[in-house]
Amino acid sequence: FELENAGTPQDADRNAVPETDEEDLDADAVERYLSAMASTKALRGISDRTAALERLGITPKQGTVRLAGLITLGAYPQQHLPSLVIDVAHHPGYEKSEPGQPRFLDRTVCDGNLPEAIADAVRAVLRNLRVISYVEGVGRHDVPELPEEVLREAIVNAVAHREYHGMFLGQAVSVDIYRNRVEITSPGGLWGGKTLDNLADGTSRCRNSALMHLLETLPASESGTLHAERQGSGIRFMINAMRAQGHADPEF
Repeated sequence: FELENAGTPQDADRNAVPETDEEDLDADAVERYLSAMASTKALRGISDRTAALERLGITPKQGTVRLAGLITLGAYPQQHLPSLVIDVAHHPGYEKSEPGQPRFLDRTVCDGNLPEAIADAVRAVLRNLRVISYVEGVGRHDVPELPEEVLREAIVNAVAHREYHGMFLGQAVSVDIYRNRVEITSPGGLWGGKTLDNLADGTSRCRNSALMHLLETLPASESGTLHAERQGSGIRFMINAMRAQGHADPEF
């Protein structure tokens, strides 16, 4: 599958999800997105909600919901796609299921739409990391042992660039926390000519263009910032942020 599709633009994220309609979308999330896009060229000449959803690639004309629209703006996408979650597990040792150890110290299956799942996953990881405290004047400043912005970037990359072909819809994005590392696993492998050697070269190769467009235009509800930017800077950002806090570079 990877050999056949290594350089072919994918459209799995644009596929209509059977048995869905506009009622499967979160009304508040849709309203926030339409408000954010109202003044852009994308909705020029559009005043009808249904037409706006079609123009933005959230729904096709047949009345169903595209996969990208459902997982970013859905009320509960797991009703139709139960494995599209972020599974965060805290293991007691250096590997999974070490003898004499409990299976997990903590586990959170982060569901809902992608903005919700990403936020929940970042919180779950931070909850299970050690905190470094710095005294500044008369106050104290707490910093997690891994930078929050790196964790968020890595998790966003995992859900944005994973493979959504039907062959992979039974596999979740997994985040495993061990004593000495955090591992994030994304189904589908590298795509579009990206290799371990050129991963940080600053070029963007987008497997899921419809999903990426939604993530780069949909403001995060808690901050108003965007989830993604599609400039090929994410890997270099993670490397620099890790170095700034005295860590080794992330391994891919």
